[in-house]
Amino acid sequence: MALRGPLSRLLRFTLSSCQQNRSHSVAVLGAPFSKGQKRRGVEHGPKAIRDAGLVERLSNLGKYIIKSIANARFEKGGKKVRQKMGSNPGRSITTFILLANLILLLSHSIILKTLGIQYFSMRDIDRMGIQRVMEVTLDHLLARKQRPIHLSFDIDAFDPSLAPATGTPVNGGLTYREGIYVTEEIHNTGLLSVMDVVEVNPTLGATPEALEATTSLAVDIIASALGQTREGAHITFPKIPEPKEDTELRL
Repeated sequence: MALRGPLSRLLRFTLSSCQQNRSHSVAVLGAPFSKGQKRRGVEHGPKAIRDAGLVERLSNLGKYIIKSIANARFEKGGKKVRQKMGSNPGRSITTFILLANLILLLSHSIILKTLGIQYFSMRDIDRMGIQRVMEVTLDHLLARKQRPIHLSFDIDAFDPSLAPATGTPVNGGLTYREGIYVTEEIHNTGLLSVMDVVEVNPTLGATPEALEATTSLAVDIIASALGQTREGAHITFPKIPEPKEDTELRL
């Protein structure tokens, strides 16, 4: 009988963590492309996310060799993409982070329903909770066979109060905690291979603060997908400090 739920994911994460003791690099690639829709500006999204401190944040995780690659170049209306990715040193594992802005003309839900792909709406998240949604999702993806995961994250999945600089804001989107939980659970599988972050549109930020909020959120979700935790930074003590003799408990 196959193991399911949190226990099976814990076992998978433990096994994959052993494999990740090898050199693991992260390549950051920008894809400035805005064809397929009328609202321009998303082509500036990759640069805005980089400028928000993405590479520095990932470097500070202390887990990866970071490769910041120049933006891809699109030719003939985006039909061809030219970009030299380079080779991986030794036997390293590379996770690619694609800062992209590729807009589909058809509704995502129509595509998913037509192809019979399992998906969860915001109503499902409200009804089931984000923890249960991710449990069902990962069991569906990984119960039979472990495969590399490609995570595509639209920044407009968040509520507009969190990500205002985007072209398709819809009230009632993900909360910060829900979005971060998704990326944390993906990281815990140990199977993330590619992640793309889309729909950041710097020209639609009404104020510098709106743009900063959106790009900072993009950096947060990428870092979370690569192992940043919400526990905060901790100071390492060689031993627990002894209390002073005159310390008294006051009520």
